[in-house]
Amino acid sequence: MATFKHISSKNADYGAAEQYLTFEHDEFTMKPTLDENGRLMLREDYRIATLNCGDEDFAVACIHNLKQAAKTLTIYQQYGFSSPEQLEAAVATAYQEMRQTSGELKALETKLQGKRELRQQVLAYAKTKPIREGLKAQKSEKARAAYRQANESDFIIAEAAARYFKAQGLTKLPGRKALQAEIEQLISEKDGLYNTYHEQKQRFRELQTVKRNIDQILRREEPHRRKEQSHER
Repeated sequence: MATFKHISSKNADYGAAEQYLTFEHDEFTMKPTLDENGRLMLREDYRIATLNCGDEDFAVACIHNLKQAAKTLTIYQQYGFSSPEQLEAAVATAYQEMRQTSGELKALETKLQGKRELRQQVLAYAKTKPIREGLKAQKSEKARAAYRQANESDFIIAEAAARYFKAQGLTKLPGRKALQAEIEQLISEKDGLYNTYHEQKQRFRELQTVKRNIDQILRREEPHRRKEQSHER
């Protein structure tokens, strides 16, 4: 239990006094005790016997602010944060990471969709190969016209695929096995990125919940704080 007595001057270092009263200290060196993460450790209990900050009003405000600061800090540390600023920074970082991954995921989905469409066109074009080859075997214009009319649906598919390849700037079609392997790789990357996004989204929601919970706790305590301050006066 920390007891701090007789600070009689308004020029005294009240920040040091507040830190000593609120956090664990080595009683020989008077240096703050840090936990394994290098953070200050709250005292399990502390008592202010006499905190003479100057005149009476200033002393009351000094004691009240110290008590409330300790309570607020305890609430934040219960959720793993040392300050409101640290929580705000964590929320902002989680949001930015989630948004960045979301953008990468959308770009990957667009690329995957394009590869799937290309595969569909390649397969459709390949299926019309026998019909296209058959056209070359026709000896006369009349025979070719009749052949095209008889196989009109196949030529519509082939010509649509040819227009797609031209629009994509393709002069040589990719091999079907290589294209399938590329699609499977993109699917694997998408699944991994989606898992990352899901984890980041969950983390962001958890931090939002922590922030809401702390805000609610502090709002609930505000009437009690005002009442305590009124009694201390």
